[in-house]
Amino acid sequence: MDLRQHNTQERIVAGLIDCLEAKPFRELENKDIYNKACITHRTFFRYYSDKNELLNDLEKSLINGLQSALIKDRNSLIGLKHEPDPDDILTLADPAFRHTLLFCDKYKRSLRVLVSKK
Repeated sequence: MDLRQHNTQERIVAGLIDCLEAKPFRELENKDIYNKACITHRTFFRYYSDKNELLNDLEKSLINGLQSALIKDRNSLIGLKHEPDPDDILTLADPAFRHTLLFCDKYKRSLRVLVSKK
């Protein structure tokens, strides 16, 4: 995927998130999303068949990203050869949750809106 396609998809997703902050998903129309994203209806339908496909794609993307972050964080703990004591737990906490927390921070707006509005 080239940079323009990636930017267009990001704008469409941002348009969906903006719309969800204003009203429930069931009240949204496709045109609300593509108008908010400042794209034409033809461009929207080049990427998604409707708002449901867009929401499903966003949810899959967020779930896959979170799973990937959790796997990276879990791998940092797999190599432990002993049961961690309380001091070890504090030392291990930062690397053990770094990827997950960075992911959640990067996508906090999307996650917050999807959890609260759907």
